[in-house]
Amino acid sequence: MWLLSTGRAKLHEFVSPESVPGGYAILSHVWDKEEQSFQELRRLARECAVTGANPRDLASPKIRRCCQLAERHGYQWLWADTCCIDKTSSAELSEAINSMFRYYSLADVCYAYLRDVPRDDFLHNVDSAFRRSKWHSRGWTLQELLAPKFLIFLSQEWVPLGSKADLAPLVEEITGIPCAVLTFGMSMEQISVARRMSWAAVRETTRPEDEAYCLMGIFGISMSTLYGEGRRAFGRLQEEIMKHTPDTSLFGWGPCIAPYSQEWTTLGLSQPVSDSSLDHLHHHDMHLLATSPATFRDCDMSFTSPSIRSSHKAESDVVTQRSVGGLTSSFAFTLTAHGIFARIPLVERNGYAVAVLGLSCQETRLGLLLKQCPLSIDREYPLYDIGITLMFGIHYRLVPLGHVAGDIRLSGEPVNPQWRQVYLATRLPHATASTIPPRVLISFGLRAPFRFLQRHLQEIYNRLNLIVESAEPDHLPWTGSSPMRITFAFDHRKGGCATGHSRSKVILQLGRCTSSAYSLESSQRQARGLGPHWANVRFGMDPQVIAMLSSMDVTRSRWDYEPDPVASSDFPEHACPADHICEWQDRTRTFIDGTRMSPSMPSRTLDLSITLSFVPCPINPTNTFIVNMSGSWPDDLTNASVVWAPPTPRNTPPSDDLGSGDSFADRSAGLIQVSRSLTL
Repeated sequence: MWLLSTGRAKLHEFVSPESVPGGYAILSHVWDKEEQSFQELRRLARECAVTGANPRDLASPKIRRCCQLAERHGYQWLWADTCCIDKTSSAELSEAINSMFRYYSLADVCYAYLRDVPRDDFLHNVDSAFRRSKWHSRGWTLQELLAPKFLIFLSQEWVPLGSKADLAPLVEEITGIPCAVLTFGMSMEQISVARRMSWAAVRETTRPEDEAYCLMGIFGISMSTLYGEGRRAFGRLQEEIMKHTPDTSLFGWGPCIAPYSQEWTTLGLSQPVSDSSLDHLHHHDMHLLATSPATFRDCDMSFTSPSIRSSHKAESDVVTQRSVGGLTSSFAFTLTAHGIFARIPLVERNGYAVAVLGLSCQETRLGLLLKQCPLSIDREYPLYDIGITLMFGIHYRLVPLGHVAGDIRLSGEPVNPQWRQVYLATRLPHATASTIPPRVLISFGLRAPFRFLQRHLQEIYNRLNLIVESAEPDHLPWTGSSPMRITFAFDHRKGGCATGHSRSKVILQLGRCTSSAYSLESSQRQARGLGPHWANVRFGMDPQVIAMLSSMDVTRSRWDYEPDPVASSDFPEHACPADHICEWQDRTRTFIDGTRMSPSMPSRTLDLSITLSFVPCPINPTNTFIVNMSGSWPDDLTNASVVWAPPTPRNTPPSDDLGSGDSFADRSAGLIQVSRSLTL
């Protein structure tokens, strides 16, 4: 452990924090773009040994002011993460990261320097600089807040604003961390894993690995640091937590079905919960472990172990009965290559199961929803995905099981969990023909009419929550004479229905026009290819939404609703010349889903838009366009198309009541594409 002498800012090495004579002060801060490093201070000390100057006088303002303050407070030694770690040594860096919580907890005083808070700030004001300080939003400062017993907040002028104990109620408002934890009236071990994770949910780190590394001390975990592993680090952290605590609130994140809702009632039905097309694409919400602390945001989950025993037998029976419904054994989890092998109590239903894991939230017992994975290869110990997808494609992970003091009840009915041994999904299954993502082969063709940049497919997923479900045709060469249809499905795990739209698919069609009216002369086609490039977008509705709409509108059955037009073999390829890219202003057009949900709803719901834009591909600029998809709503709807699929009875022509400013461009297969010029 390296520390700075406060009088000269020279580095000295100590065996451990306990071996520092007279104790030490420690600095907590938000890093600036330029910080003085371990090597720079060593170099400065060598130069000053020749000139006779005091290295502290030449140190950075932050190091100099902190040393001066610590010296005035009677401390000879100071630790700062910017310059007391030799980051050129991976071993020393790993040791420091694993020891950092201990460094802060053993310091006599911690100085929390808030460079964005002036000395005259009114701390308790709603819009105070203290409340808005960046220090409260960084990942590493969480443990620096929790670990020290004596922490002093300092203004940008290095003037004390108050201690952690003095300002505990205000800090609780800002961070959500209870005063009792901040003032050491309650140990962190008394707080569930999920609640501790929630404290870090809105905090940021520069490196994704640090989302995990900055939490190790809070959970009493030590593990190797491997920069470059990305968010795999957070997975390793959770695996280590599983080894050190029986607290299953680690799994208690994600959407919960509301009691007495339509989804809650659905679970009480005897028939299986119907599959969504996304149920087994194995998104991260279907895995037991989270991908980042952000998934625990606002998670107020508590945990009670079924193996808890009181010293009095009579009380023991009551506590166990009230906490986890009379279960008297212990959970067991083992990490394997196939998932986590678990011994847990299950309530099994036709099509799904519920794991009773001692979870509760505000006096309501909660269960973890499970659905058997069709890719499971072990019949004796089946593999379960976490959660089920219900109406509007929302993926639910949790379900209420009654009051914590009562019997276990599922959809209001008493149930009796049975201990089972199963596998719980923690990652994608081994690659098989059904799990390898579809490829967009045109991206790899030299002379294909269109190309997707590989990074753009990832951008589409990150920004629009859309993943490629299929891409046809799946062969090269492809000239564009037959259309390319790429079907994107919403990743409901990421909140694909956050905007409230009813669609589950976006269908992009691409091709070259073969109409004699628009194709080039035969000699030109031979030399340059087919006619104009064309493109359009269609939207597909989730069958479960159709079923729900029919149940809401008792005047019609589900068969009265228009089927998904993309499933129809006579679905129109494109409209000439409206879909010709050369006719679009700046080769850009927006397609808007205006779906009339039911007669009881507004006549048009414009809640989803896809904008297509095209630029020539530098590799083949005369024949190939690069495709760009975005979800931005255009300011100007002059160059926009509304794709409107009203749920009208079959064989009934759609209504002409489209509102002023609309004109028909295509009416086929129950689908109307409208070229619009209007202001919303």
